[in-house]
Amino acid sequence: MKSFSIILSFVLLLTSSSVVLAHSSSQSGILKETYHPIGIDGLGNRVYDYCLGGEDVGWCAYEKKHMNGTDNMTYSFADGNSYLCDPICDSVVSAANQWSSVVTFQLVEEGGTGEITMLELNNGVAAEAVHLSVNSSSGHTTEWEITLDALDKYGNPITEIPTNVVAHEFGHIIGLMDLYENKNRGKLMYWHEDYIASSPTTSDIWGAKVIIGQHTSHTWGYKYHSTTTSGVNRHVNYCTSCGGFPAQKTISNCIYNANNVCRLCGTPAGYQPWSTPHETE
Repeated sequence: MKSFSIILSFVLLLTSSSVVLAHSSSQSGILKETYHPIGIDGLGNRVYDYCLGGEDVGWCAYEKKHMNGTDNMTYSFADGNSYLCDPICDSVVSAANQWSSVVTFQLVEEGGTGEITMLELNNGVAAEAVHLSVNSSSGHTTEWEITLDALDKYGNPITEIPTNVVAHEFGHIIGLMDLYENKNRGKLMYWHEDYIASSPTTSDIWGAKVIIGQHTSHTWGYKYHSTTTSGVNRHVNYCTSCGGFPAQKTISNCIYNANNVCRLCGTPAGYQPWSTPHETE
């Protein structure tokens, strides 16, 4: 990875009033929400709010600030920005196209809902996704900006930037939040660029599908959760597609059939799959 920076950032900068969710695809009350960092305020402090999914799901989506639909996000390159050389622009286009299986970011000559620019950030980050305006009644992003660092740590102009770094920022525009726990290394929305995926993973894509309303019908199943100190296995209900937990998440003891296999999650009695990632309460 480039030496100019190693930290990805999402700056919270809203110009609207508090958001009242009005869109029909809202999953609040259907999927369990997590109190999760949603950005950085003007003083550099983390800001928290309730988000769909979370670290234990493998994606985190913010319903109060997300793109509307799948194909209405247009962007352009900042006019007259001398740092935006062809290789940088090519990386941006490639990054936008990495999300094409879920959403469409369309490059236009000028204007559009978003702008790509390069500035001397001088704050230790490689890239920032800054939300400038959000519709106060729907939570839909109406104007946004992705700012890339123009200089490396030696003060030299950057002439290339990893595509996945920019794709991570496009993920923020969609409405996905950073992930911080080590178990989420290898996902595009992990916070540190040294450990993010080269492109959106299955988990990242499911989070995008949830936040834009492509995935609103869930098939609930059960999976192993934990084993009590007395050796009793427990399972948890979850969506077998997106991995999200229902709003009424339930962790309960396994129920065994005649073969001592749980009828709901399929875990054999006494088996403790500690290598299987499981959720915490």
